[in-house]
Amino acid sequence: MYQLKKKKIEKLEKSYDFSSFEFQMKVLSQVLLQ
Repeated sequence: MYQLKKKKIEKLEKSYDFSSFEFQMKVLSQVLLQ
């Protein structure tokens, strides 16, 4: 049970990392375009 929870949390962290990376790229491109 605990193992399953841990895997779900890891999945969430990975998707969060990806979205934050995507967000950083968007901000960076906006800064570069100005």
